[in-house]
Amino acid sequence: MTSPQTGIKFTHIRHATSILEINHRKFLIDPMLSDKESMPAVILSDNKLKNPRIDLPIKADSFIGNIDFLLLTHMHFDHFDSKAIELISKKTPVLCSAFDVRKLNRLGFSETHSIDNEYTTDGIKFNQFPAVHGKGFLKYLMGKGSSYLLNYQGFKIFLTGDCLLTTSLLENLSNTRPDIVIVNAGAARFRIGKPITMSISEVQGISKMLPTSKIIVVHLDALNHCSESRDYCRKKLQGYKNIYIPANGEEIEF
Repeated sequence: MTSPQTGIKFTHIRHATSILEINHRKFLIDPMLSDKESMPAVILSDNKLKNPRIDLPIKADSFIGNIDFLLLTHMHFDHFDSKAIELISKKTPVLCSAFDVRKLNRLGFSETHSIDNEYTTDGIKFNQFPAVHGKGFLKYLMGKGSSYLLNYQGFKIFLTGDCLLTTSLLENLSNTRPDIVIVNAGAARFRIGKPITMSISEVQGISKMLPTSKIIVVHLDALNHCSESRDYCRKKLQGYKNIYIPANGEEIEF
């Protein structure tokens, strides 16, 4: 795995919120910036613990003024919350799926760019794939979401977004062979139905299919309906050398 000379850096903040720096451009991914326990529990979950379950490792003011783009996989409250809407400049360019453009415009964001299959900026090509965020009736309840492939000088990063390990996702990963896969895990679930995000066993499935790719696991410990913790996942991953779970606030350079 060789990244371009300019370097690529990934900073995990909390839950699905991260900063991906490519070609000197910083992309803020799925920001949930609310203070610990300032939001209610997810409805129909097994407990009534308030969200987020943990603090931000760094103050939002220290990084939101330095981002170049906002990158959204979907607009559920744990991926784009009211605090993020309040704090992030409405002039910030937003990369999103076509079905989220109108919502963002209504919120006052004036520069929205739809990744409708493909979009290119600053030498970085984005491809969009549907993300299946649940099975059965939950698939329709959860609405539409996206996975993205970012390609910079042949170095490829795949963001799964909130989804399950479906046949279509396996095909997309197999066809694109990304260098990095950033997976939203945690096996989030309600009292009814099956999980709506990947379990660590599904992450292991990706690892076996892509043994030379580096897999980064996020979306852990911050929401009350996520059933698999960071500690649990780390124990299950003993012996998997290409899977890594970053700490909140940790930087990784490629």
